[in-house]
Amino acid sequence: MLKPGHKLHVYSTLLIFTVALLAASVIADDQGSSQNRQIELKQQFQIDHPQTGILEEEGLITRIYGQSFANGSSPENSARIFLSQYAELFGITSDQLQEVGPFADGRHEVPIMIDHESNQSKFTGLYYQQHVNGIPVFRSRLTLLIRNIDSYPLVLASANIRDLSGFQAGFAPRALNPFAGYKWAQRFNSKLHNFTAPELVIWAGYEENTVDEPTLAYMFIGDDGLGDGTSTRYLFVTDVVTGNILFYEDQIHDVDVVGNISAWASPDHRADACITEVLMPMPYARATIGATTAYADVNGDFVIPNAGSDPVDVNSQVRGMYFRVNNVTGTNSSLTLNVTPPGPADFIHNQGGGELTTAEVNAYIEANTIRDIALQANPSYPVISSQTNWPINVNRGFNCNAYYNGTSINFYTSGGGCNNTAFGDVVHHEYGHHLVASGGSGQGAYGEGMSDIMGVIVTGRSELGIGFNSCTNGIRNADNDCQYQTTGCSSCGSQIHACGQLLSGCFWDMRENLQVTEPVNWEEISRDLAINSILLHSGSSITPAITIDFLTLDDDDGNLENGTPHFDEINNAFTAHNMPYGPPAPPPVNNGCIGALPACPGTLTGTTIGATNLGSSTCGDSNDSPDVWYFYTPMTNGSATISTCGTGTTYDSVLSVHSLCPGIIINQLACDDDGCGTTGGPSTVTLDVNEGVTYFIRVTGWSGASGDFQLNITGPACDGTCAADLNDDGVVNILDLIELIQQAGPCEGCPADLNGDGVVNIIDAYLLILNRGPCP
Repeated sequence: MLKPGHKLHVYSTLLIFTVALLAASVIADDQGSSQNRQIELKQQFQIDHPQTGILEEEGLITRIYGQSFANGSSPENSARIFLSQYAELFGITSDQLQEVGPFADGRHEVPIMIDHESNQSKFTGLYYQQHVNGIPVFRSRLTLLIRNIDSYPLVLASANIRDLSGFQAGFAPRALNPFAGYKWAQRFNSKLHNFTAPELVIWAGYEENTVDEPTLAYMFIGDDGLGDGTSTRYLFVTDVVTGNILFYEDQIHDVDVVGNISAWASPDHRADACITEVLMPMPYARATIGATTAYADVNGDFVIPNAGSDPVDVNSQVRGMYFRVNNVTGTNSSLTLNVTPPGPADFIHNQGGGELTTAEVNAYIEANTIRDIALQANPSYPVISSQTNWPINVNRGFNCNAYYNGTSINFYTSGGGCNNTAFGDVVHHEYGHHLVASGGSGQGAYGEGMSDIMGVIVTGRSELGIGFNSCTNGIRNADNDCQYQTTGCSSCGSQIHACGQLLSGCFWDMRENLQVTEPVNWEEISRDLAINSILLHSGSSITPAITIDFLTLDDDDGNLENGTPHFDEINNAFTAHNMPYGPPAPPPVNNGCIGALPACPGTLTGTTIGATNLGSSTCGDSNDSPDVWYFYTPMTNGSATISTCGTGTTYDSVLSVHSLCPGIIINQLACDDDGCGTTGGPSTVTLDVNEGVTYFIRVTGWSGASGDFQLNITGPACDGTCAADLNDDGVVNILDLIELIQQAGPCEGCPADLNGDGVVNIIDAYLLILNRGPCP
């Protein structure tokens, strides 16, 4: 049949032309397998967008990035076009995505990266929640980032989507037991007795929590009702029938309390014990006359309506439009002035000083400081932009800690060698956890690192927590050399506070780089990138995907490959911590069964480095491993041996042979791992082959391994005819492709059926393209 041996170049325009004309035959060949469709779509996407990268983690696509990959008349239109074509890349259909964001108000659309001159957003973020039959999948979402310019290019897809192919969210109503989970939660922790109403979800795993089969579940929160420093609060996901706990997560996020901290009442954000207090305005503070309320501006100035000119009592507490401070240990500070309109009624809180009242005003001022900064970066930030009267609890009767619990931020009194924790970047850090949660992300190491960044943004210091227990030293430092590690999180440690320094270290270095190249607005640039990047993150891990997020937000033309306005400043910073930007390199030409290269008896060399996973087999734990492909068409019956034995193979290879494309388990003919005699070494297979039949060879690796290989084939020689020359003019070209298209469909014995499977389809088209050129 086909004559192998030509070094061929596949042109994307020819491939796209072929894909479009043969789509119907591909669909006819598809046996309904979701895996087949994903593989086909991934190959088609890489053909259509060769400079756009696909980042996969644990076999799931987590980012599509690089050059823009969809355009439309609006952000929504660009998103719809992409989803209608490529939703199945993520193992779902577009109707399994609801226009619901991971925010408390569920908003679908969020402006991102505000131009502070025009007050227009650079990007629009569109958020989708995965669901099946209207039931949400636990923490599974898709975020699409669109540039707000002509044609609205889609520049980033950030995904945390679970494969639910074949799952049916169905149970008989009598089988559901919404309260059984409460009992299991109380067995887990006997202190829990307050529970939120159970919400029906689909549990399909979360980050490192993997499952063999998804299932219906209930999600709820349980706490002990104390609401103090010893409070216990957990989120649970429990089996919908038995109540067994499938997943739990502590909702209390502590800060390690060892060090110095800035004072709220000082211009340097240090702990009160470390610096002399100064008079500072209380922004947005509340003033009342009876039932009449007014709020001050950022400078503390207010105007309160009043009828008449008789003297009135005006009251002020340590609370305002956005925050309400509760003094847990004692009575909330309150001042009342009797004034004759129009006054002035000038209040000065904390005139006598003292730890408890200083903690009140410090926490109030610093919380408003970081909130204002977050909204300068994004005035439409979810939850934060509209949240009012949010609680801050100070002077809790414990020492050396502070925490965020999802509903408030909380600070401890002095003692145990520590100062009162209601100050400076401790407050910024705890409110940073609220920014992370409101932005739809998980916490963990990511939450700790991003919350530390909030402190750096406000204070301008790399050292965090100065004044916590010493006025000279901090508890963590963003000016560090923490290195990203695929296991153990970072060289600074795997504990979440230690690992969080990896992210703050990247930010600090970026900030330093920008200060050199952008001496006027470096603070604004670094602030905007950090705060808006939260809206692109999901989960609790710190990985190089964050580098992609920062660069995409900085980009101005939808193409990361030609750089971004601050590419060097950003990438050099992340590279210094072993999280460099990985440009999406085109995969090998034979990275896919339908792009297989010809192979005949003899020895070939190749590599799987840079390839993606586009097949599966039953051996070698290789179903998520990079793979490349070859085809072999013997001219006589016989036995063939295919191996990667030899010194040219440098990694733990896996081999399989398949009868059709895409090459997956159901059409596997042979498979081997380590057959050359060395555990963790190369592989070999032997099988009977038939004249004129095409066999597809998958070269991959054990458990994600990749590297260089030599491919050895012994067996019947290849067919020496020029079968792809369908019009017999001595050359394989576009005329032969047109002839093949005219014969598309079931066609037993047709000349265009180049692989002899009884159907003329896209596989035959690729075999023709691979033999493009003059016949021998």
